[in-house]
Amino acid sequence: MAVSVRRVRKIEVSEETYDRLQQRAVPFEDTPESVIVRLLDERDGGRVGIEVNCRHEVGAADQDGAQTFGPGGEVDVDVADPFSPPSLKHTKVLCAEVDGRQVVKANWTTVRQAVVAIALDRDGYDLRRLLGVCPINAVGTPKNDEGYTYYQDLGLSIQGQNANNAWLATAAVARAINVRVKVWFQWRTKDDAEYPGKWGLLTID
Repeated sequence: MAVSVRRVRKIEVSEETYDRLQQRAVPFEDTPESVIVRLLDERDGGRVGIEVNCRHEVGAADQDGAQTFGPGGEVDVDVADPFSPPSLKHTKVLCAEVDGRQVVKANWTTVRQAVVAIALDRDGYDLRRLLGVCPINAVGTPKNDEGYTYYQDLGLSIQGQNANNAWLATAAVARAINVRVKVWFQWRTKDDAEYPGKWGLLTID
């Protein structure tokens, strides 16, 4: 049986930097590492955007033999109830479609943001109406403490969420505005992951 070895590096940060990390932490959930990972994921995702359909099949190999993903392929876990999924702790999004278009550099945060953007733009939601259907903490002014990040393209500051809560927020808005969402993802090979190394699919029709 293969054994996964996780390398750990110790880094030192100033008190000021540590305080800034604490301001972005989700209370009782985050560790310094999880805050850093979420900030990196959000930075890699950049501005919320949607482009063409996912092109590859889940589990298919491209010409170089690399694993690729997208609609039409087999997955290990096809979640029957997207509103009560297995734990998404230690998962990474491989590919996501919102309203038939691919989310650019998808992660759990940018998938949520893409659905929220449609609610605000196409369906005319204001902040109060959005908060009535979406389990997030958000304000309509710039705010960068207490775990909030300001998204200029949305005109909202939204408090950080872990993968489980970000997906439930996505699902709630998608159902409210009748938008189709598909997310292909993978559990990382960690002992406390629900299905280490497995591929999953979440769908809102």
